[in-house]
Amino acid sequence: MLTCGSLKEVVKTTWDQLKGLFGIVALITIAIEIIGYIKGVDKVVGVFKTVVEFLGVSSLGGFVIWAIIVYLVSVYVIFRLWYDNCVADQAGGVRCITGVVEAVHGEDLGALLDSEHPHIELVSRSHYWPLIELNADHIFCSDAGSPMMKIYFKSSRICSIKGGATIGAAVAGAAGVVAAAAAAAAIGCATVIFCALALLVAALIVVAAAIAGAFAGAGIAAAATDEDSAEYDDGVGIQKGDYLNAKGPSAKNMNFKGAIVQYFNNEVTLLGRSPGTSFFSPFHESSFSHSDPDASIPNDMDICYPGEIPVVE
Repeated sequence: MLTCGSLKEVVKTTWDQLKGLFGIVALITIAIEIIGYIKGVDKVVGVFKTVVEFLGVSSLGGFVIWAIIVYLVSVYVIFRLWYDNCVADQAGGVRCITGVVEAVHGEDLGALLDSEHPHIELVSRSHYWPLIELNADHIFCSDAGSPMMKIYFKSSRICSIKGGATIGAAVAGAAGVVAAAAAAAAIGCATVIFCALALLVAALIVVAAAIAGAFAGAGIAAAATDEDSAEYDDGVGIQKGDYLNAKGPSAKNMNFKGAIVQYFNNEVTLLGRSPGTSFFSPFHESSFSHSDPDASIPNDMDICYPGEIPVVE
């Protein structure tokens, strides 16, 4: 039997990607707060003044260039949240797994920028445990204590939300560049401290504008699109207690505690229903054990069997 829960202590989340929005701001903040010396501030401002002199522009022009750099970084980070999730090929080879559906979850809008696609939790036949265990930092288990895999279904609505966030960040961030440059110019660069403060304020204004625009764009997209759900290829909704085969890219995903996740499902086939769950009770509260699909799904019925099962040493 596999060990349920975290196998390693350190995990990452989607929000780690958003830290890049504050990267440039953090550089100045670290220079001022951690170094804490005028000499450190001198270096930050010195670089800025050197660039301004090299380009032959005024301090206002330098602040505009600085704000544009922060703007581009901010929009790029939010763009990658959409691109990596909805356009790029997902990590992992295409694997097939069979089991019984423990739970069905709809879209999770969360804080919009970290919205997530609908998914199911599949308690697998024990034959497929090596797929769940291989290189995993975490193993999800049912309440009955059996390993399961999260299987995600790509939602056009979630992709629209992330795309809307990118557009909103680009539009609002552009307006933020103007406001940031004006605010920085008002502070001026008469002294080292004022110059460093002007750069920091400009960066904060641009980042705040981009984030505000991202939330606004995501909100508009969420309101304008219909919710998607986890469905079979024929459009019928998946229910708890369904026996099914699921095929799609499967790999360790640090957004889900380092567990092996199928993201996204390419093909799903209904095999039947668990005898413990009636068609008339889709919200049946019992939790499934691997012994259920092991006993009820014969190998000749399992489209995935034997599959490409990795060897776990």
